Amino acid sequence: MQKYYEIIITVLAINDFYFGLPEDAKPSDRVRLMGKHKWEMMRPDFPRWVLNSLLKVFANRSVDWWMPSEDFANVENRVEIAKNKQIKVYYRPNNQKALRRLRHQFEKVLRKVRFPIIVGIPISLKVMNHQGGTCRDGKLLNS
Repeated sequence: MQKYYEIIITVLAINDFYFGLPEDAKPSDRVRLMGKHKWEMMRPDFPRWVLNSLLKVFANRSVDWWMPSEDFANVENRVEIAKNKQIKVYYRPNNQKALRRLRHQFEKVLRKVRFPIIVGIPISLKVMNHQGGTCRDGKLLNS
């Protein structure tokens, strides 16, 4: 009988970047572990020519980090319930410079501790379960 071990770590976060860095005082946000990806979860994010066997190697050896960036409040980013009762999401990412700075800084950290391969994959709108957001109800007083 083959033993199967899996370790899932989801509670570690690095907040060193949240209030900026000595060379860049602008806040960038935090980086945190996000559980463990299976190769099947990675499949849609890679080109078809990447073999499943390679994705299995990646999944078995990866350390999966999540780099969120704070979205600035924007009245155009919203969720509505349409007349046909369908949920409609309007979203345009913003604060992308901070996300690029965060990624650049964190990649430097990962390289320093000798991560040989770093693959960054944007998380799509389908995975927006982390957003809290701001509720707005009714009409603006000055409209």
